[in-house]
Amino acid sequence: MIETCGSIFALPVTMVKEVLSDKAEQVKTTSREKVVVIRDQTLKIVQLSALLNLPSREAQRKEIPVVIVGEEDRGVALIVDAIGEREKIVVRPLENHLAQTESFSIETILGKGEVVPVLNPSDLLKR
Repeated sequence: MIETCGSIFALPVTMVKEVLSDKAEQVKTTSREKVVVIRDQTLKIVQLSALLNLPSREAQRKEIPVVIVGEEDRGVALIVDAIGEREKIVVRPLENHLAQTESFSIETILGKGEVVPVLNPSDLLKR
């Protein structure tokens, strides 16, 4: 589970390559985008809130929670507000307006009854 802008989202564990907390000074800006070098691999780094068109909460932080998602040779580092525990979940198809969005295709209900959208990392990689 991850959190951004006060909203909780789930990610399929098969698409999560790594979860870490980067130092702010490790993020570099090229002429076109922000990147981070992790284990000799340069990855594009983006705010999850920006990808989801949520209001950004830009804050100065010494440690930045980062989730690296991707497929075999492609990946992106997502900046989130918080990283939660790994949980086993049961998913179901979306039945509301979010079902029309490629970023979400399924949802889950947490133990407390909270409905959480499951992000589609493949779609996030296209952006």
